Amino acid sequence: MMYYWEKVRLYFKVNAPSIEQLLKLMSRILKLYLMIDNFMKIYRMIDKKEKNEMKQIEENEGKVVFDKNLNKRIQFSI
Repeated sequence: MMYYWEKVRLYFKVNAPSIEQLLKLMSRILKLYLMIDNFMKIYRMIDKKEKNEMKQIEENEGKVVFDKNLNKRIQFSI
């Protein structure tokens, strides 16, 4: 990824970017941002699931009870 950004930086250092090139670059940046954001959401849901499970184990005196909706959301996200 760093190679790509360095290549783009050097290209635009020598050549003036056109509107079409800037639009394409911005769309790639947005796509990358959304991919990273979705990846982080998965980890947040997993963390929330683990905390919820630990809380439920404490409340139910060692019996494991799962939140079915949260498990479905995590499986769908992955």
